[in-house]
Amino acid sequence: MKKLLTITALLLTVSLLAGCGGQKAITNKQTYRIGAIFPLTGGEASFGEYMKNGAEMALEEINKEYDFNLEIVYEDTQGQPANTVSAVRELIDIQKVKLLVGPARSNCTLAAAPIVEGKKVVMLTPIASAEEITKSGDYIFRNREMADSHGVAMAKFLYEDLGKRRTAVLFANAANAITYKNWFEEEFQRLGGEIVYSEGYIGDNLDFKTPVAKIKATNPDTIYLSATQLTDMAQAIKQIRDMDIDVTIATTALAENSELIEVLGQQAEGLIYSAPYFNLEDEQTAKYAKKFRDKYGKDSNLFAANTYDALHIYAMLINKCGGDKPECIKNELYKVKDYPGVGGPTTFDENGDVDKPIMIKIVKDGQFVKYEE
Repeated sequence: MKKLLTITALLLTVSLLAGCGGQKAITNKQTYRIGAIFPLTGGEASFGEYMKNGAEMALEEINKEYDFNLEIVYEDTQGQPANTVSAVRELIDIQKVKLLVGPARSNCTLAAAPIVEGKKVVMLTPIASAEEITKSGDYIFRNREMADSHGVAMAKFLYEDLGKRRTAVLFANAANAITYKNWFEEEFQRLGGEIVYSEGYIGDNLDFKTPVAKIKATNPDTIYLSATQLTDMAQAIKQIRDMDIDVTIATTALAENSELIEVLGQQAEGLIYSAPYFNLEDEQTAKYAKKFRDKYGKDSNLFAANTYDALHIYAMLINKCGGDKPECIKNELYKVKDYPGVGGPTTFDENGDVDKPIMIKIVKDGQFVKYEE
């Protein structure tokens, strides 16, 4: 009897060890770390929240799909170039991260680019749109279309579809905002329209009374607003509305944030903006949008969708390269063609840029919807 108990105990021990061994094999999958340089606090924290949401949702899927794990190491840039430089140095020099996702702002991306390029670390930004990024380095990529396409699309829409002829332009003195406004003004004037006013402001400015008064005096039929943060965009729109300037306000994809509706309420109604084409008729995109809404209780925007795509692209290439090898992943990124991203089909060109279709949207009944006559 004692011998039988001993055998049973031995078998049980072997069984438990086998079980532990199986569990150990799962938990000991190779882990690769990706550095996330997001604005998690400060004036752009809402963007960072969307980016983090998209990244975390992708992470869950990736760690189930592949025979390796991804881990995200977050650093808060607060939307500031100096903080971005510190964050990038921390991730590369201390954390030894080889792949980066972010930043959000073009100014931050341009500040980080020389460090990333010098260290030969790959950086894929889901949001930054300034044209200067095109030539910022061989290791810098973005899965966000450039601001020039947005400026041109909005100019054509206002002139050809809405019949606008006199536009006032208010823009932040920042790389991406200037890119939007330059291309908008050039195209609007090429079509035959008149820029009756154009003035820049410091990005964190919240007092627009003087420029708004000047705009009103020019009697425009449209105002094109190119901002860098949700706070300055919201305040500019509010002060335009408060001064009873009854014109169409057009802006950029920055507007597509639920916080804008919360801040402006009825004053956001009728706001027109350009945005990447988010095709909910596509089965994969619709599935993603529903999952995001169910998980976070809000609709996804381009910041979340592009970050989600960026993580999945990295995972695909880590798998292909057999690890987080920057040189291999850089080379493979240039080969990505028609990747079916939820933020739109993604093909990187020789500069690490993408070209995605643009749509015009409007705030209607407190919702961000496609503009339809």
